[in-house]
Amino acid sequence: MARLNRLVIPGHPHLVMQRTRPGSPIYRDAHDAQILMEVLHDALKTCGVDLHAHVVLPDRWMMLMTPGSFESM
Repeated sequence: MARLNRLVIPGHPHLVMQRTRPGSPIYRDAHDAQILMEVLHDALKTCGVDLHAHVVLPDRWMMLMTPGSFESM
């Protein structure tokens, strides 16, 4: 079954969560974590999304963000 389209409401905050498979870390070391954040910030600028808060845990990543338009996310 295909995944449903994500609901996007421009101008309203969205909680976005990404989880890994059990036992798989999101990043291997501090260098990987830094690259992850650089890529995230570049993507946010390109897509017109405001990031309000985020947390990166070993097996999941949660972000509170607000899209600027329907195409932003």
